[in-house]
Amino acid sequence: RWASFTLLSPLVWAVLGWLLIHGHQTSSAWSVAMLLVGGVYGVLAWKLESMQRYRLGVVWAVMAAHVSYSLAAVMIAREASLTLALSAQFVSLTWLARRYQMPELYLLLKVALALVVARLTFNPWLQDYDTDLHWSLWSYGGATLFAGIATWLAGKDRAIRPWLEGATLHLLVLFLGAEMRYWLYDGDIFSQQYSFTEAAINTLLWGALGVTYTVRAGASESLAWLYRLFSRILVALSTLSYLALVTLHNPWWGGGPIGDTPIINMLLPAYGGPILLALAVSRFPSLAPRFWSLCVASAGFLLFTALEIRQLWQGSDMGLSFGMSEGELYSYSVVSLFYAIGAIAYSAKRDNAMLYKAGMALLGLVIAKIFLIDMAGLQGLWRVAAFMGLGLALLGLAWMYRKAQGIVAPPSD
Repeated sequence: RWASFTLLSPLVWAVLGWLLIHGHQTSSAWSVAMLLVGGVYGVLAWKLESMQRYRLGVVWAVMAAHVSYSLAAVMIAREASLTLALSAQFVSLTWLARRYQMPELYLLLKVALALVVARLTFNPWLQDYDTDLHWSLWSYGGATLFAGIATWLAGKDRAIRPWLEGATLHLLVLFLGAEMRYWLYDGDIFSQQYSFTEAAINTLLWGALGVTYTVRAGASESLAWLYRLFSRILVALSTLSYLALVTLHNPWWGGGPIGDTPIINMLLPAYGGPILLALAVSRFPSLAPRFWSLCVASAGFLLFTALEIRQLWQGSDMGLSFGMSEGELYSYSVVSLFYAIGAIAYSAKRDNAMLYKAGMALLGLVIAKIFLIDMAGLQGLWRVAAFMGLGLALLGLAWMYRKAQGIVAPPSD
């Protein structure tokens, strides 16, 4: 108790004097003075460390040195520079706690982590930065780098390691998001827009990191609940971003930077990537129900196929207002028919009733489309040939299904 009162009380008086004289304004003189005070505390900690009688005072001296450094940063720096200065303590506190066997310093480290993470998380509502400077690189990127170095220094058997890993992952998410918005909106990270490209990147970024948090929760003991919470939040955000792609930014009625190259265009990451993401999420029932994840993957696959067919025939101008050619109309039927046949055949081999029902439902929709829409413009022999071709395809499907069932079914007595 005496050590805490003796070593920390001068800092309290220093803060009070700064606030009374300068308010919240910066002061280089006060900042230099606090750095010198921090150096004195460092020398004092070094001296006390060699005396067994004053061993308990070393922890408070080290804490006072770091508090002095933090106050010096607050008195001289603002905005991004202040965040970087505060996050530099991740490395020093971790190294000192391990070097001198001072687990008490982990409390101060947790406070520093909480301050930096909260500051960077709520920046869009708390701060206003100059768009002429690439401040996100050293603010978000620097904090992530320091947290990663501190995680490496902590070692695998330290109790603080899960906290540092969680903070590093969180800061990495913020850094990637901030950098993406910096390049998309010419440095205006807090621009109040949500473009097609940003929605596509966020869907994949948040979903992949949500899966990463789930994997990390399986290896953690004390912070498993926190990792699971973050994973569910990120997957929910990824789902909302994907819904924005399907509704607000859908190329069928909204323009977007799709590209003219078939398949290799923005549709691939925007609508093809979420399919793989949903399949990955389906492997973790604790994150989302497997059935619904597979349903999302299936529906997304059909949507992705339809969009790619539209882009193949129309190029980047994919709006429905441009009309639809007969070739495009028939392409939907042919591809959907192959999908339905594949689903029914696979369900027969795997004895999957749900997949069989889905394949039959898709087949019914395809047949209805062919009869009501595709054949409406055919006359004479063309219509007869179309009916015969469809009938032969259905007979072939029935034969394949019977054969597959015969292979799977066990022999009877």
